[in-house]
Amino acid sequence: MFSISGGFKDLVILTSAATLLIYLGVVSATIKLKLAKNAETEGIFKLPFGITIPIIAIGIIIWLLAHLSKREIIALTIFAAIAASKYMASMLIQKKVTEGKVAPEKMS
Repeated sequence: MFSISGGFKDLVILTSAATLLIYLGVVSATIKLKLAKNAETEGIFKLPFGITIPIIAIGIIIWLLAHLSKREIIALTIFAAIAASKYMASMLIQKKVTEGKVAPEKMS
């Protein structure tokens, strides 16, 4: 959409916003991993200052994303929806292959 009608600036903004969404997921997973209490993670994963830095990072990411224009938010939402649907479709196909419902050679 932007590559046809927009310019380089629009593509950079979309890419930066998508990267911020990825960082938001990573920081959120960091908090979840730190708060997980099980035998596998006990004493292995240590964060200086606990979860303070990831919480600050989430605040900064949300602040940056809040400064996107309406057009950029719509484009980012469309991009995220397409990416999520492709991911869900690949997971569904993988599940069917592992259950033996579809032969792997027929997927091509």
